[in-house]
Amino acid sequence: MSHLYYRGSDTIQVVAGEVAVLPCDLAVYDPRDSVQLVLWIKEGVHTPLYSYDFREPLGPRETKPHSTSTLAARTSFRTDTTPATLVVERVVAEDAGMYRCRVDHLISPTTNTRTALTVIVPSRRVHITWSVGEASPVTAENLVLGPFKEGDSPVINCTSQDGWPAPSVVWYEGDEILDDTYNVVFPDASISTSTPAVAASTGFIGTSIVPSGTSMGLTSPIADPGGGVAAVGGNTGTPNTAIVVNTLTLGTLTRADLHRRITCLAINLNTTQPASETVTIDMTRR
Repeated sequence: MSHLYYRGSDTIQVVAGEVAVLPCDLAVYDPRDSVQLVLWIKEGVHTPLYSYDFREPLGPRETKPHSTSTLAARTSFRTDTTPATLVVERVVAEDAGMYRCRVDHLISPTTNTRTALTVIVPSRRVHITWSVGEASPVTAENLVLGPFKEGDSPVINCTSQDGWPAPSVVWYEGDEILDDTYNVVFPDASISTSTPAVAASTGFIGTSIVPSGTSMGLTSPIADPGGGVAAVGGNTGTPNTAIVVNTLTLGTLTRADLHRRITCLAINLNTTQPASETVTIDMTRR
C-alpha cells in the first residue's frame, strides 16, 4: 500500500514577466533511504510538467512529459539549492495555480510539497470619461476635462480593464485622496469596496457603492486600497477579467476650478508601478 505525506502549502507572488522559484523538499532523514523520483505537477494538468528520475544508473534523468506546454518549456529543476527548486522563467498570467512537487523515496513515504503561485499582472492603462447631467460620457481628449460652465457638476469616470489582482482605482489631487471608492465587476459577479467616502472639505463627492461582501466566484479577497491583497480566481488561480470603475462627482464648479489637475491611479500592489492619468479641468468664459 502506498503512503503519501502532504506538507503544508505556501503562497508565492510573482509579477508577470519575472521568474518564479517554487520549493521542493528533497531531504532524507534515514541513511538507508534515498530519493528515487521527483515529479512536478500543476493541478488541473493531467501530465506532469517535469520528471527527475534518480534511479538511472548513469545519473539522474530529466524529462518534460508535458513537452508541448509553453509552461514546461520555461521550467528547469535545480537540485543544487536547499530546498531544491523549480524555476519558471518569464511568468505569464496563465501560470497561476497550485503546484505540487511529488518525491518518491526508497524507504520513506512519498512526500508532496504544495505551492500556490499567484501571478500579479500590473494594470497598463486607465480610461477617463466625463459627462454633465444626462449627456453621454465623453472621453477626456488630450487629458482635458470639459470645457465646463460655471455651475456645472460633472461626473468623471476612471476605468481599468486589465491587471490582476483587480486594481484599486483611486482619484488624487496632488498627494490628497479625493475618492477611493470603486466598483469591481466580474463576468459573473459584482463586487465593491467598502472604503469610506471622500471628505466633504475637498469639494468632491464619492460615488455611491453597492453593498460589500458579495464576492461570488472568488476564493480570496480582491485588492484593497490600503493593502493590496492578491486574489486567486476559481480553483486553479487563473486570473479573472475584471472591470474596475471609480466614479467621481465634482461639486458645483466655480472659476477657481479652472486648470485644476486631478489624477487617477490603478494600483495592483505596492510593489508594482501603478497605471495613471492626470487630467486638467477646462472651463468656458462667460
